[in-house]
Amino acid sequence: MLEKLKLSKSGYYACLKRGPSKTKIRRERITKEVKRIPKESFEIYGSPKITSELLNQGEKVSQRFIHQIMKENNLKAKYIKPWTKTTISLDFSSKLENLLNRHFNPSKPDCA
Repeated sequence: MLEKLKLSKSGYYACLKRGPSKTKIRRERITKEVKRIPKESFEIYGSPKITSELLNQGEKVSQRFIHQIMKENNLKAKYIKPWTKTTISLDFSSKLENLLNRHFNPSKPDCA
């Protein structure tokens, strides 16, 4: 079996005793944080804000790294578009008043 794996006896046992790497453990820890932060912010935080939150917590991460984690876990920010009222109510004309007391129905053209 060792010949097929191309390992020595000591290399085989060292491989068995070895656990997950520090990088993998760190990535899992940061992934949990990246999943937690958007839930608390109603999923409106993107990678820049999540990065700043993690930097404030003391984690040393880049925005690109956070973006990769978000992409792997299918996390996206839900941006809220500004909303404008486009319909006019039926009683709109009744609310209009002549505040300046201007004469809007002149008797003849070009008279003041």
